[in-house]
Amino acid sequence: MSFTSDGDKTVVVPSAHYMSVDGKAEKYWVDLPEHNHELGKLRRNRNHGDILEIAQLNNLISSVIKKEAPTYDLVLMNTKPIDTSNRLRLSIHSPVTLDAYDTEGNHTGKICPPTSDFCYVEENILNSSYLEFGEGKYINLPEDQMSKVKLQGIDVGTFTYESEKVLPDGTSTISSFVDIPVTTQTQAEITLNSNTQILELKLDVTGDGITDFTLTPSATFDPITYLKIMKVTIDSLDLNKGQIRAFDNRVDNIIKLIQKGRIDKAKLKAEKFKIALKKKLSKPDPKHPKPKKLSKTDAQLLLDMLNKLLDNIS
Repeated sequence: MSFTSDGDKTVVVPSAHYMSVDGKAEKYWVDLPEHNHELGKLRRNRNHGDILEIAQLNNLISSVIKKEAPTYDLVLMNTKPIDTSNRLRLSIHSPVTLDAYDTEGNHTGKICPPTSDFCYVEENILNSSYLEFGEGKYINLPEDQMSKVKLQGIDVGTFTYESEKVLPDGTSTISSFVDIPVTTQTQAEITLNSNTQILELKLDVTGDGITDFTLTPSATFDPITYLKIMKVTIDSLDLNKGQIRAFDNRVDNIIKLIQKGRIDKAKLKAEKFKIALKKKLSKPDPKHPKPKKLSKTDAQLLLDMLNKLLDNIS
């Protein structure tokens, strides 16, 4: 996915200037970020849909009609504005919500009220935007406006989060958290560590408000962290202590084999774990389910996690 800040969220500048006749037509620029800054606490991010609400643009149109010289300022220019700020492009590809907040608590993201069948997008962070394409969710905002990002699991799977820092010259660096297990209980918060200046992801696996893991960015899959998260997930299931202990031991054995570099043996252990789970799934549902026993839903959850593990280790 490619983004540009050179436009009004609908029309990019090269397209807007395409009608230039022999390169001689007058060209003007409206600096939307500057205009939005001037609006201050009104928190209105002007874009293509309401660009005619900008007084300087209306004055320009009036001047052109009257054949008068336009009045230029920090918003209306006859040269391209120079953007000296860094921007962040946040993205996530998974069954997870993506919400950003600034230091004042202003929010950019999608809101789905529980009492309604409809969702809407909120873009209250200054000069921010929110987009969705399939399972991909994207937030663009100035670096100095970002305080924290919150994630909430909405299904079972894994998520990959990327934060791309784009400098004024167009160069960029990317920080990633790759293939982190997620369930509907999963919550996460991403902030910048003030001491190290490195992003941190605080992961609450069970949604109880307690941070289970604090992760740093990595562009590659980490099977050990993945399995440790899987263990916390197992511990949160409504099972008897003996079954939890047995499942935890299976995961611990896989971890030890990976740490020793015995990947083939680790895969074999994971496959045996899968066989036990598939056996549970193949049985008919009991008429009177016993409490503290593995349900088919939980068995499928663990099976999906093992499949993802096997897809990523080699």
